[in-house]
Amino acid sequence: MGQILVQSEALDALVAGWLADLTVLVADDLVIIGIRTGGDALAERALLHLRAAGKNVDLGLLDIALYRDDHGLRTGIPRVLGTDIPHDIDNREVLLIDDVFFTGRTIRAALSRLSDLGRPSRILLATLVSRPGRQLPIAPDVVGMELSDPGLGKRIALDLPKRQLRVEDRG
Repeated sequence: MGQILVQSEALDALVAGWLADLTVLVADDLVIIGIRTGGDALAERALLHLRAAGKNVDLGLLDIALYRDDHGLRTGIPRVLGTDIPHDIDNREVLLIDDVFFTGRTIRAALSRLSDLGRPSRILLATLVSRPGRQLPIAPDVVGMELSDPGLGKRIALDLPKRQLRVEDRG
């Protein structure tokens, strides 16, 4: 199961603070795009929060499985879940959401995939967690929590239904 970093009310408060920061940063008209699979649930929460704050917000989900630069290095067939962005992103602000920022390679893949779908006026990046290990000149605009390095062979796992943020063995 792994070491629990944040849970229950503390995780709720972390997400609430992150959502409040998003509200101040984003335009009144935007498209939220969650990166599958880590950004799905956070994107849905952001959608509800920003709509409640009076913003005109649309939601999409982005599959980057075939855009990753390491898919040839991974064993097995990539799990393709499909992209679902039913709204035009041309000339609109896009808020890209993922759960954990690490090397920047996931975001690079997401930017490549987005460029195939249109040309947004601006792209912002929000992640709930950031950990050391950046390999590309990419950084989130909004981060809920900065972590210290959990060590080699470890991953950060967000489980919103269980209200837990954990460090787990990569596997």
